[in-house]
Amino acid sequence: MSTLAVTITGVAGIRRALRPLLEPELSKELDAATRSAARVYAKALRSELRPVSRRMARAVRVKRARRERPGWIVGSNRKIAPFWPYVIRGTRDHGPKKAKMLVWTAGGRTITAHRVRGVPANPIVQRVADRVEARALADAERQFVRGTGL
Repeated sequence: MSTLAVTITGVAGIRRALRPLLEPELSKELDAATRSAARVYAKALRSELRPVSRRMARAVRVKRARRERPGWIVGSNRKIAPFWPYVIRGTRDHGPKKAKMLVWTAGGRTITAHRVRGVPANPIVQRVADRVEARALADAERQFVRGTGL
């Protein structure tokens, strides 16, 4: 995603000329445009995640950014898919530091192992971002132009 920032320094006449572009109405239009782009991205991410994990696909959410407004964030809900980072970034081989074995239960069976193989990273979010970026930007621009009447 890209960020738009406007800083004006200089002559007061330039400030007066650009004042209409910095009004709250413009912020509302930028907010609507970035929300629209985030929704396009989230929809593509959900469809890409569904074959990997339905739970991860359900965990995709779009929320308002706390800083750098107007902005929206596409992320995951940790309560629905707490394993999200392990799939995206992968894991390394690991085992116990002090004990001789790992012991856990799965499906009513007790499993023991000295070490656990890591999981390779699946950078699905980056792949979707690369593929959908142009479409999301075009949608944001279309939404902004429609809202401002430019």
